[in-house]
Amino acid sequence: MAAFRPYSPPKSQTSISCFSDRLSIAPGPTIFKTILIILAINSATAKTAIALVSMEKVVLQKSWLSGRNEAEKLLPEISSALQKCQKTFSDLAAIFVVAGPGSFTGLRVGVTIANALAFAAKVPLLSCDTFQLLHSTIVPAKRTKTAIILAAGGPNIAVLLPTKNKAEIISEEKIKSWLQHAKISYVITGLQPEQRDRVKKNLPPKTMMLAGKNLQTFGQAVKEILGEEWGKRGNFKPVQPIYLRKPNITKSKKENFT
Repeated sequence: MAAFRPYSPPKSQTSISCFSDRLSIAPGPTIFKTILIILAINSATAKTAIALVSMEKVVLQKSWLSGRNEAEKLLPEISSALQKCQKTFSDLAAIFVVAGPGSFTGLRVGVTIANALAFAAKVPLLSCDTFQLLHSTIVPAKRTKTAIILAAGGPNIAVLLPTKNKAEIISEEKIKSWLQHAKISYVITGLQPEQRDRVKKNLPPKTMMLAGKNLQTFGQAVKEILGEEWGKRGNFKPVQPIYLRKPNITKSKKENFT
């Protein structure tokens, strides 16, 4: 049985521990702008999401079911959101991105765009992993009874129990006995619809999948994760995507002719 240990930032970064995961911010001389507007990006789960948040509120947010066209869709959606709020990229005080784990293509697109925007705007780049995001999405009253489930390749899933600090990778058919033994009442997932439906069918009778009023929005979760970091010093440092497994890369069969 394999285990996934949540992301630990390099020693050159400071971090805030929240549940089993971390918010990372690179130290530096740049201070956040007086009027704080942060662009948040999540392309690590079944739903891609963007949000513009300030200290006071979620200014704007939008989400959609992730597809194969995130490279063409994500940046135009960000530009549209800024226009609706009468803001430009130069108005952003920082960029926040969910660094993974997640699907290879979608995750890479979101992290690449976040890195490029933060570098171009010369603003801090903040990140958390997907487990932290989903944990903060759960309403506080249900967090100690909720397991977090992510895709781990093929029929496998990564399960993080509320009493643990690392996720275990198991097959989908084992989820029922796994959750019964842990006495879990709820689950939240970042799975694509087809796999989510399979997992839902395998849940114990008394375990329900959280939805609706039991969940905070992406923007609300980001505000919570940022917490006391508002207004602290920081500058740009690239974020690397986090994966549960290595990508399947097919080696070229072309021959080298001399």
